[in-house]
Amino acid sequence: MRTAIVGGGRGCRSLLEFVLERGLVELPLDVRLVCDLESNAPGIVYAAERGIATSSELDDLFRVPELELVIELTGDDGMATEIQQRCPPGVRFMDHDVARIFWDLIQVQQNLEKGQKQTQNILDSIPDIVMVLDHEMRIQTVNAGFSRFTGINSSQARGQPCYDVLCRRLKPPAVDDITCPFRRVVETGKRVEMVQVFDYVKVPGIEQYFDVTMIPLAKKDGKVTQVVETLHPINERVRLQREVEEAAHRFRQFIDSARDLISIKDLEGRYSVANLATANAFGMNVEDLIGKTARELYPPRIADWISRHDQRVIKRGEPISFEETLILDDRDIHLGTVRFPLRDYKGDVVGVCTISRDITEERRLQHQLVHADKLAAIGKLAAGVAHEVNNPLTGILAYSEDLLEEMKDDAERADDCRVIIRETLRCRDIVRNLLDFARQTPGIFEKTDLEKVVENTLTLVRGQATFRDIDIERKLTEELPAVAGDERQLEQVILNLLVNAAEGVDGKGKIEISTDVVEGGTYCQVVVADNDPGIAEYVIGRIFEPFFSTKTASHGLGLAVSWGIVEQHGGRIEVKNREEGGTIFKVILPVWEGDE
Repeated sequence: MRTAIVGGGRGCRSLLEFVLERGLVELPLDVRLVCDLESNAPGIVYAAERGIATSSELDDLFRVPELELVIELTGDDGMATEIQQRCPPGVRFMDHDVARIFWDLIQVQQNLEKGQKQTQNILDSIPDIVMVLDHEMRIQTVNAGFSRFTGINSSQARGQPCYDVLCRRLKPPAVDDITCPFRRVVETGKRVEMVQVFDYVKVPGIEQYFDVTMIPLAKKDGKVTQVVETLHPINERVRLQREVEEAAHRFRQFIDSARDLISIKDLEGRYSVANLATANAFGMNVEDLIGKTARELYPPRIADWISRHDQRVIKRGEPISFEETLILDDRDIHLGTVRFPLRDYKGDVVGVCTISRDITEERRLQHQLVHADKLAAIGKLAAGVAHEVNNPLTGILAYSEDLLEEMKDDAERADDCRVIIRETLRCRDIVRNLLDFARQTPGIFEKTDLEKVVENTLTLVRGQATFRDIDIERKLTEELPAVAGDERQLEQVILNLLVNAAEGVDGKGKIEISTDVVEGGTYCQVVVADNDPGIAEYVIGRIFEPFFSTKTASHGLGLAVSWGIVEQHGGRIEVKNREEGGTIFKVILPVWEGDE
């Protein structure tokens, strides 16, 4: 709009600066002339600097070609009236009062623009992506972070649906198909935070992870008109989280594949980590342990034991190692345990780590080795004694038999000689058993049908008076694998166990004999069980020693000989008391691995 201004004061200069430097969108002014009597008035000087015509004559005002608007800024009502009267038809007039209102509006617009600029500067200073959306999800304002990430400037983004910018695919999806909380924010007026994944943003095919926050902006009546959406990139956090999860998964695989019992507890004794071996040892699931203390999980005796050692590690801040025996479900578990403090990055103790190895089998083998050494020493001693005693016994027996012939007519002395002969024969049998035990003659190891061995042994005892009143129950496994062994020696072992069981039940009661495949099919076992009163614990530890017996009529060599035979076969004998009463002997032998 072609305009002339009358009055070149400070107000004129401010108006010119605003019009020339910023412009009025609603009222575009094209200033052609500035009039004032003072040639050095601020408005006159600024107009001249900007190439706008100036004049001190009012008549020049009406010579401006195609003039459309005159603005009076002198503040003189008379001047305003004169100008208004002289204005040609069609030329609009704005006196100083109206101009003041107009200027106030300009000031408001300036302040508004200044506030908008400050707001934009604040938004641009935020490194995250920020969008202001209308109620139809269309972009109204974006920050510099949005442009950096998408490659789209604010003018290009303005008016576009946000899902077309951030969720671009081959075909733009409809609004209703977007998994987005926008509608919920608008309807409820409550902020929402979530994690979203966007594809095809700047780098197609690359997933971008964001922490998304949507904050509603509402009128006084509560109606949401805008939503501020902030997207914070979290790709690095997601990557680190995945690495942590992968490390945790590898750690879990590692400890769960270990046979050792591994656990971590905090300072209050609550389990934070436990592997499968730990859970299985106590008959639980790993989930049953996590977050609970020993006192919540185990019997008081075990809980006190665990807590006492944990507190010792926490107080000293040093590792400890020891052997312990836990009785679980009526079975003894021998453990070699190491406990050590768990420290944080500052070096402070924050928990206790425990690694326990089941050394039950190791302890058994050690005991067996000690027992073997002991028996070997006793065997050597027995062999020497037997040889030394055997020769005198032979002489005593020969002379006793000669004396018996000479004393046929003397009944009393003949009876004495018979007693000497009987006891000498008994001593000879003991010597022979000693020699058998000491000699431990290597057997002929070949493919042996263990079930046949059991059947043959049962046939041997069936007709003996000792077993007449005993109920023998057979539970033999069909298709039992063959074992590597000497059939005659194995029959002797089973016979000794049956005789021992018969003596235990005092010639009347019940004996069970069974066979089975154990230890993953690598061993076969023969079990002889009876219903006698059981064996004292101190007896179990010595039961395979030669000459050890709790029976007055026994010389105590049968089980010792059996133990030696089974050991030569690469197997073992185990003995324990039954829960329901009685004793169980197990003969465990390796299966045959040779050719058919």
